[in-house]
Amino acid sequence: MEKIDIKSLDYAELQNFFESLGEKSFRAKQVYQWIHEKLANGFDEMTNLPKSLRDRLQLYLPGSGRGADFTDRWNAKVFVPPGRRQCGGKCADEI
Repeated sequence: MEKIDIKSLDYAELQNFFESLGEKSFRAKQVYQWIHEKLANGFDEMTNLPKSLRDRLQLYLPGSGRGADFTDRWNAKVFVPPGRRQCGGKCADEI
């Protein structure tokens, strides 16, 4: 099973991903909205997805994808454009 950074997929790639799992393509819209609009911290917050699908999606993330470790990785990979950062001085990627 290939590990995927699901947050880096665009909408069309998400549709293809869900279809490759045998899921309906509308799941891509649901997950895309949770990631990019509702800014979910993990799959457990995606309550309009079946629990079985949320558990299955965690298996595709790099690393274990469980518990606090999943949340830390999820938040660490969020891209914030320069000028919109709120890190009070130098941000970690600017040091």
